[in-house]
Amino acid sequence: MLTRTPTILLLSALAVLGACNKAQAPNADTLNARGLAAADKGEYDKAITSYDSAIQLKPDFANAYKNRGVTYAQKGDYDRAIQDFDQALKLKPDMASAFNSRGLASQVKGDFPKSVADFDEAIKLRPDNATALKNRGRSQFFQGHFAEAAADLAKGGALDSTNAYVAIWLFLAKQRIGQDNTKEFVSQLAKTDTVGWPAPVAKYYLGKLTADQLVAAATATTSKVQADQRCAASFYIGEYLLIKKQVPEAKKRFEDAKANCPKTWTEQQGAVSELQRLSGAARTTT
Repeated sequence: MLTRTPTILLLSALAVLGACNKAQAPNADTLNARGLAAADKGEYDKAITSYDSAIQLKPDFANAYKNRGVTYAQKGDYDRAIQDFDQALKLKPDMASAFNSRGLASQVKGDFPKSVADFDEAIKLRPDNATALKNRGRSQFFQGHFAEAAADLAKGGALDSTNAYVAIWLFLAKQRIGQDNTKEFVSQLAKTDTVGWPAPVAKYYLGKLTADQLVAAATATTSKVQADQRCAASFYIGEYLLIKKQVPEAKKRFEDAKANCPKTWTEQQGAVSELQRLSGAARTTT
């Protein structure tokens, strides 16, 4: 009867250990999931490392490219994010979420025509894409295309009726084209949270709060996402003043929103676009 020598036993143990390590090695899907979990915690560099590993294992992993792009955008590197969205769409041309994400990155960069083009593609792929419709509506608003903005926001609001932001932006768009939709606005708001932010903005537009009271409400918000809305309040007050033809006062509010809101906030993007339009109007009248 043959007996195992220590060498044979050692080799057998190493073989078993190697098999276990191979079995336990994370696959591309696991690494992608780890990236999503890390990004959700705000651990962006860790998330990117996980996506890098997933892509190394699976070079045609479109979702990993898209997710890595979203994380780069969260870090503020929009050019790098767009590169990843481009690659995701090369691999999967029908990925509506990648078109939407690339559109948002272009929107933050102030390239509104390009953002609209991407939202167009997302909507073609998914006509009921409420997110893309709302995003395209805001990009149209930023360009001063208020009728188009109103049409998109109305469609987006019909698909997402509990979103107070959509109701507010639709109200503003219609005001800018001379349509008073106050009754519709009140009806839409009844379906939304009437206490938390941005409910105070709606109350301000309906004359139930003063500008000072809106700013006070902005500092008291309990929003988990945006803890201090003072800069956003400045933008919404500026929009009201602009509608009322109080241009100098509106510009001051927009300057505050531009300086103090994060670039990713639509209020900052809106303030920048309004100031650019107002500057252009001033040049044409001098």
